[in-house]
Amino acid sequence: MKKSLFLAVISLTGGLTEMCYGQSTNSLPPEHIYDAHPFSRPNVFKVGDNSTNDASSTNALTTDQDHHNHASTLHFSEYDKPHSIAPHAPGIAHASGRYLWDMERSWWNGSSAFGNWFGLGFPLKDHGLTVSGEFKQVYYGFAQGGMPNTPKNLWVTEVKLRGIFDFEKILGDYARGFSFVSNWRYRNRGTELQNVMGAQISQLSESAQSGIGMRIMTQYLQWQSDGSQDPSLVVHAGWENPYEYFLQQPLSKLYELNCVNTSKGIGATLGNGISVANQNGTKEYSFRTTGVPWTSSYATWGGTLRVKPSCITYIQSGLYAAISRTDVNPSIYRPTDVYPYTAVSPQYVGTYKSTGRVLNSVGANGQPNGKTTTQGWVATPANNHGFFMQGAPKFNPQTQNIGVAGADPGMNGNYTSNGIYTVNEAGWTPKFGKDQLEGKYVFGGYIWGQPNSSFTPTSYSPYATTKPLSSLINQCQWGLYWQADQRLTAVKLDEPDTLIDAAPGAKISKVTKKGLYSINMASYTPPQNNLLPFYAHTGLVYRGLIPKRDEDMLGFVAAFAVYSSYFNDYLKSQNEALYNSYTSAYNGTVPDGPTKATPPNPNTGQPQTTDVKVNGKTVKVPVVNTYYAYRPMFSHTEQLEAFYSVQVNKWSAIKPYAQYIINPAGDGTLENEWILGVRFTAAF
Repeated sequence: MKKSLFLAVISLTGGLTEMCYGQSTNSLPPEHIYDAHPFSRPNVFKVGDNSTNDASSTNALTTDQDHHNHASTLHFSEYDKPHSIAPHAPGIAHASGRYLWDMERSWWNGSSAFGNWFGLGFPLKDHGLTVSGEFKQVYYGFAQGGMPNTPKNLWVTEVKLRGIFDFEKILGDYARGFSFVSNWRYRNRGTELQNVMGAQISQLSESAQSGIGMRIMTQYLQWQSDGSQDPSLVVHAGWENPYEYFLQQPLSKLYELNCVNTSKGIGATLGNGISVANQNGTKEYSFRTTGVPWTSSYATWGGTLRVKPSCITYIQSGLYAAISRTDVNPSIYRPTDVYPYTAVSPQYVGTYKSTGRVLNSVGANGQPNGKTTTQGWVATPANNHGFFMQGAPKFNPQTQNIGVAGADPGMNGNYTSNGIYTVNEAGWTPKFGKDQLEGKYVFGGYIWGQPNSSFTPTSYSPYATTKPLSSLINQCQWGLYWQADQRLTAVKLDEPDTLIDAAPGAKISKVTKKGLYSINMASYTPPQNNLLPFYAHTGLVYRGLIPKRDEDMLGFVAAFAVYSSYFNDYLKSQNEALYNSYTSAYNGTVPDGPTKATPPNPNTGQPQTTDVKVNGKTVKVPVVNTYYAYRPMFSHTEQLEAFYSVQVNKWSAIKPYAQYIINPAGDGTLENEWILGVRFTAAF
């Protein structure tokens, strides 16, 4: 009885798919170019799989089922399938050469670099296990600009591995639609990219910039209503990452810019930190809060549900744990950490910070003054490699250390907590005109349940406690996003009409995968507590521009990011420190330097003086202090990228690209940048 009821549900949901696509659910429906979502059971990333993380390979544009099979599932070409080769007598060169030629052709024309895992792929799949992976290497070369004292040529290597176990293969009909998905990744470097670019936040860096080393990725149990690539009902739960399921824009994976490929402008710095005072209330420290983790390197406990009310609409929702991150990347001296904004010599810009480092100082004129400055406490770089399944540790600051030079305030400077994280999305995937040009239109939003502060003036400044405490604590962060992708043109190919009653020489026009496609998206989050409240990008991709190169792609994208005006208000409050304490009768705002000035006496308003011995006599001389430049305000950053992707064969691609970054630091402290590079990917 239970089995009959279960199969009836399968039949009912499968019937919807059959009505949508006009075929049995045992076969695969026509793939939607923008909807290769990560829910279908054979979602194994190869060159072109759009469901993986921020390093998806270049063959992401697919329109017909045959190409989808070799791009993102374990379907194989004729050269992958087991076939017999006529035996040859030892010593017969011709037969031996033909045998080797057949082997080489089988490998080169196959669907993976490992040739179906050296023949093991089929028996493994027969027992329910499908294993696939991708190797990627990207070169970043800074032809112009970049942070001083940083390497200008970087290679990033990445290997991803995915295993999918189909329970139906072992347990039969009772387990139909059930599978377990396991993802792993290795990345040799990446955090340097943000430092070299000088980006204020990782969202405006390069895509391969987080989660270095070996890392456990998503691990979850999934059920889907039918065997199609776009089932009418999908649910999965476990160690998940909403980034992998929402705001899916396959063509954006063709680009290297992190804001386009991955972050979509989501997840910038949340406020100026949670302030905690020391035991006597004289000093305070702002603990870093965790922004929305819209990145491939995050995972958390939760579940996702996706439903298709009709053939061209879907609704999906996810509920997860909001675990604050404990990873800390190495920090460097930025242009605003050195002269003319501080006393630290500009020779250190771009070098790494460390607690207690002794630094040469300069005066108001920028020349060495014979003095040194000791670097205060700096957070220790930390990498949990994805193993933080127990959640964030209890927040336990070391208040006795706050304000003590070089002392750790506790928690490595992070504000840690656990909360609720939810993402919701609705999509419309129509086809327009007689050529059935595919589109995808999405509206979604998220709530990130982590405490954070708004960008309001605070009592702490680098100079002194000069202003009253004024901070607003928020219990969550929310945001909205929009996506509008549309195929704009289609190239047709005339083919012979093979119908029995067709006239001799009759031809029919077939819509090919070649043509022009557009991608567009925008995101918004309140500027009161987010450094990057507005982001948008728009791009074009043309497939098959060169004759006989139908799989090659040419693309261009422009991205635009706007910084928070509230953050500038906060910076202004820090810049305009007061000469004396806030309660002083006589006061004033320190000048915008670098310059020297005499502050007023807090009691009389007259210029401050100090006693100095001259020829054995005590005389009063004016106090002369050095005041450095105000930190510049933030405005906006623009990023441009163009590429040409060469599809070498079914399992490898090479993509040269160029980027131009306008105002990379956001505050005008770094020159514009030209970055030239190349990406190679191979599926195995």
